[in-house]
Amino acid sequence: MSQLRRNPKPRRNRKSKPTDAIARLRAIDDSKDMEIITTRVVTTLIQASGTITGLNAQILMNATSFSENQWVALYDEYRILGGTLHWAGLPTSLAAIPPAIAYFDNDNTPTIASNAAALEYNNSRLVPTTSSRCEQFSFNFERPKKGAHTSIDWYDTANNAPTSNGTVGVFTSNSFGSTVPVGNYYIEFLVEFRSRK
Repeated sequence: MSQLRRNPKPRRNRKSKPTDAIARLRAIDDSKDMEIITTRVVTTLIQASGTITGLNAQILMNATSFSENQWVALYDEYRILGGTLHWAGLPTSLAAIPPAIAYFDNDNTPTIASNAAALEYNNSRLVPTTSSRCEQFSFNFERPKKGAHTSIDWYDTANNAPTSNGTVGVFTSNSFGSTVPVGNYYIEFLVEFRSRK
């Protein structure tokens, strides 16, 4: 008896789903565009000089202060979360050496005319302006996380000099008697970047 041959079931052609692959690629691209990069960015090293009228050193919290601009070239927006002022006093032959006041202004570049005005900042600290051993001083600051001013604005990297992005400064109205170098300093910012170009 001959065996009946069963007709094999037709194989179903597996259709590729290019739309799914494209969707996955788009999702990856979108995630890269929306990712936020947090990194350390430093300013250039600056030498501060005391004068007969005192000392007024200010660094604006914007991208013009960054010594490395590769992040600015890669991303459209940035914001500064906080950072550290690093100060190293220089030796001097002055007999009387007045200290200075480090302060952080969250949203402005202030015009300070007196020590009392600098000390009005709750975050202010005294800075030993000079040092026979070039001793270092650190001043930490950060954006507020509580209260009415908790929102940290994003800024366009193409507009590197917003007028109200904040300031870190070292000030004293005490006279140094003459113009004399008193310290070297730089700021280490903690910065977020987003929107990949």
